[in-house]
Amino acid sequence: MLSDHNESSPVIVNLQKLLGPSSQPRRGLPTYLFEQVSGPEGQPDRIRIEDIVIDPVGRIRKKNRVDPGSLESGNVDIGEALVRAGDLVLTTLGPQFKCAVVDEENDGALISENIIAMTLLPKYSAEYVASYLNSPFGQKELQRHASGTSHIVRISPKNLLKVEVCLPPEGTESEVFELFRTYYEYERVLSGERETRMKIMDALLCTARGGRP
Repeated sequence: MLSDHNESSPVIVNLQKLLGPSSQPRRGLPTYLFEQVSGPEGQPDRIRIEDIVIDPVGRIRKKNRVDPGSLESGNVDIGEALVRAGDLVLTTLGPQFKCAVVDEENDGALISENIIAMTLLPKYSAEYVASYLNSPFGQKELQRHASGTSHIVRISPKNLLKVEVCLPPEGTESEVFELFRTYYEYERVLSGERETRMKIMDALLCTARGGRP
């Protein structure tokens, strides 16, 4: 749904519009199906709710890429649960919903249940949409379309498509989207550096304790 607006007003659209008519949210693979999927090294690694981090930006802790050809999948279709760089992923179980953008490190990874993946049309920015959905405005809109108790709420793929996203005013989208992409890339680099520093600190502390954990 488009809002009434002038050239300087934000544009309100349903999430469905950002995906396009031929694209739909893709569900993660339930645990019992993962038990039926194996490869040379056993069950494949997968992205879980706890692997999605939203502070300071929505990102995913590194997971191993999956080679579908190496899996003994039987009747299990894993194609829908594979994500690609640039995809948007959203947890569907609350009270807080978490949204992140798949980066190159997680290209080809699998998502588990209670996570949905979406591929936006090329002209839109997954980084911008993730930031909006993680914001208080986006969380309120997601809650509006969710159902459940005050402690546990869920949002279905069908209702997710009805969620409204506030886009930048017409004529400014490209500039704003590029700024969000740059911001995400910068934060990913910083996050990697922070994790490296923590590993170094842990190693130093372990050495200082005589190698004891």
